Amino acid sequence: MLVINYDLELEYLARCYARCLFNGEHDKCRNLQNGQFAGQNIGGTAELPVKGFKQPKAIIDSWYKEIDKMKEWMYLRFKEAGTEQFTGMVWWSVDSVGCGRVHVADPKLDKFEDSSFKTFLICNYAGKKLKLNSNVNNESVYLPGPPCSKCPDHEELKNCNTNYTSLCGELEPIPIERPYYLGEGQVKIYGNITILALAFAVLMVL
Repeated sequence: MLVINYDLELEYLARCYARCLFNGEHDKCRNLQNGQFAGQNIGGTAELPVKGFKQPKAIIDSWYKEIDKMKEWMYLRFKEAGTEQFTGMVWWSVDSVGCGRVHVADPKLDKFEDSSFKTFLICNYAGKKLKLNSNVNNESVYLPGPPCSKCPDHEELKNCNTNYTSLCGELEPIPIERPYYLGEGQVKIYGNITILALAFAVLMVL
């Protein structure tokens, strides 16, 4: 597995989708500049948005809990079986994540399939360095072997991380650049959806 770093392009896609066409379902248009198709996880809560990481962490934990549904054979030959949010995060080639959080004032009015949630987290994932997609049917979630024994032949990924020794690659600083420009202030684009700024900590799976 690779170290996962935070990525502003993936964040930008999540924020654009939340501002425009988001209806609680996955975005069908997630193409990156390099031609890849990003993976996407979506989760929510009935609570109103609050500052801090408590809500995002709870949603991410719910994605990770799909590990309880995993069978041994699923790691070697991926099939869609209600575990796509977990495998999308831990897929062996994923090295980048970017997220956006959104508040939906009236999910029923905006015709959300599940109207019980009001705060959503959208996270996009990608294996940008190797340009490989995740959650590909019949491919391996992990490369079998001891931890960090099969690092890719890539200059930035070929060595084990000095702090997270089970992972390949280097942990980069969280970007300090301004997020991609989306316009002035909080702009209502879709029903009563407004974008909330999210400073997101990188999820590391050991």
